[in-house]
Parts: sequence; C-alpha cells; structure tokens
Amino acid sequence: MFKVQSIKSVKILNRPAWAKDGVMSASVFRDGVRKLVIGRGFEHDSNSQVDKSFLFKAILEKTDKFKLDISPFIKLSGREVEVSDPTVIHNSNLYNNKTVVLYSVGTPIGQNVTTNIAMSPLNKPSVRKTLINASRLKWFHHPIDKVKEPEILGSHFFYEFGDGTNSRIAVARLNKDGSLSKHKLFLNIRSGFWDSDHVSTGPIIPLGNNRAIMIYNGMRKKVWSIGILIFDTKKLKIINRSNKPFITPTKKMGPHNQRIAFASSAIIEKDKIFLYYHEADESIKVATIKFA
Repeated sequence: MFKVQSIKSVKILNRPAWAKDGVMSASVFRDGVRKLVIGRGFEHDSNSQVDKSFLFKAILEKTDKFKLDISPFIKLSGREVEVSDPTVIHNSNLYNNKTVVLYSVGTPIGQNVTTNIAMSPLNKPSVRKTLINASRLKWFHHPIDKVKEPEILGSHFFYEFGDGTNSRIAVARLNKDGSLSKHKLFLNIRSGFWDSDHVSTGPIIPLGNNRAIMIYNGMRKKVWSIGILIFDTKKLKIINRSNKPFITPTKKMGPHNQRIAFASSAIIEKDKIFLYYHEADESIKVATIKFA
C-alpha cells in the first residue's frame, strides 16, 4: 500500500534565535492556494533540564523548504516550559467551525513535566482553551500524567496518553458543543514488536467506506519508528496494523539516547503522500510515498 520513493531534509529559512537548536512537529496544511506550517522550535537551555519551546508559523515555499516567521506563533505562559505537537484542524466543532490549532502544553511538576492538550483559533493564537487536563482523566486503570499529539477525524478525537511508564493512543467523542466525552483505549502497545514500549498518534487519511489510515509512531528499546494501521471509522476497530515499520530512524541520537523518526503530518497530492516527520527531535524530513 505504501512505497517510499524518496526522503529529503527540509531546509529552514529565516530561522529565529528561539528555534536555533531544533525544529520539529511540522503540521503542514492548506490555506486557500497556499500551504502553511505550524511547528515546534526550541533553543537549548544550559540552566535547565528542559528546553523551552514555542510554536512557529511558516510558509511552505517548496515541498522541502519552510520560511519561518520571526516571532513565535504561540508563546509560553506562566510556569509553562513547552508548547508542542501542533495539529491544524479545519471546520471542527471546537471554535465556531473555524480553523484551529491543537497542541500540548507542558508544565513542570517536581522533576517531571506534565502535559495537557489545548486549542487556539488559527487567526487568534492568543486565545487559548484547555481541552484535556491529564490529571482529571480517570478512565484508565493507571493515573495519566501526559496527554499530547492530538488528531481529529470527524467526531473522533485521538490523542497519546502516558501513565509514567508507557504511552498508548486513546479516542474520545467530540461533541457538537466542542466538549469531549467517552474516552477509551484505541491502540495498545504490543510485546515483542517494534511498538512494544510506546505508541503515539500521527496523521489520519480517510479512505472512504468507513475506513481510514493512521500513520502512527511506535517505540521499542529507545527507537521510534513509523508504521500504519487501518481502522473502521464507525466501530473504531483496528482492521490491520504494521508488523514492521515502513520508516526507521538513522543512527543519529536524540534526547535521552533515543533514535527518533516521528510522523507529524501528511499532504496528499493525487496518488502521492508527502509525509512530514522529524528526526532526533531537531530536524524535519519529508518522505514522498506512492499510495496505492
């Protein structure tokens, strides 16, 4: 179904100082005739264990070339140390059927950072609404300390959640008033496979006939790779799932001695998919995929 034809590094133009050490999590989307990007940029902080990060806005000048705005698109507030994992959603119930940016917000608690999921209108980034507060989720059998990587398909709201040891993918119902309900497990980890320690959401591609593909991320033994699953969009049941990843990272090391290839967004052009993913949590690549 997927055949990777090429992989290119994305060139970053007009890189500001607050993103000098890394760019990642590129959410590429159409805005009329243009293609724009919301992503994450950061600068290493030698005085802290956590690098502070912001969201950037950019113009997609070419498939493999981003031109960044100088000012952060979404800034930190109060004790926050990171805003990350953006996803741009058109015509949802979250803000008067307008285009919104979903993202995670990290705040330190002791030696750890807890993350919640928030939303801002694309045309009013200073307006923020918290959608999921990790500490208030009680549906899972272990306490949840992180929620991140939001994705939406119709009335289904997908997100990664962590319990301090592993991460899995959940799905909730997106109601007409923009609230979320009926949270439940969507995708679990698998012992002995490439996604045995963590799984995380990625871009979703509708196929029709109540079918969709999720390009998802999995980790085993500190190696993050990219695979696919096909699911029933009505019953929310997994139909097929990669036994092996179709994109694996290079040997370059990222944070916490991890090797990382992590999918963040996809643009479809005829029979091709341009998949944007980040490597080692510091640079962005684009894979051209033949889609059959």
